[in-house]
Amino acid sequence: MKDFSHWFGQPSANEYENDRKSLHYPNILKTDLEPLGYASGEVSRHSFGNAVDVSLVDLQTGKLLDMGAIFDFFDKTSHLTATPEEIGEEAFSNRELLQRGMQEFRFIPFDLEYWHFDYHEREIDIPLDFPITPDLAGLGV
Repeated sequence: MKDFSHWFGQPSANEYENDRKSLHYPNILKTDLEPLGYASGEVSRHSFGNAVDVSLVDLQTGKLLDMGAIFDFFDKTSHLTATPEEIGEEAFSNRELLQRGMQEFRFIPFDLEYWHFDYHEREIDIPLDFPITPDLAGLGV
């Protein structure tokens, strides 16, 4: 977590990072991610083990359903207030389905990211913080 919060204030390091910017936050600067609420410079809610990032997959094809914006796209089109006119009817319906399903199991949606949910209670009070090492490569998406 400390490394991530340090990253906000650093200039783009390489071409890979520039590619990530164009994919995930093309309309804002990296230094804006924290002030706009897309990331925490202190402690991420994920660090307490009760926050998840999820989407929906078509079980027939194995492909992600249209959500109107890719995962970790930091823009108003990822907000829960995005309208069908902004993201399309199909994406809007898919987001509603995701919201209903997660809320049924007491997960609380995050207003700025359609994919982010917090479980209604925290089981730990001290955030987890560990080094990201090569042996963790390939975990998650």
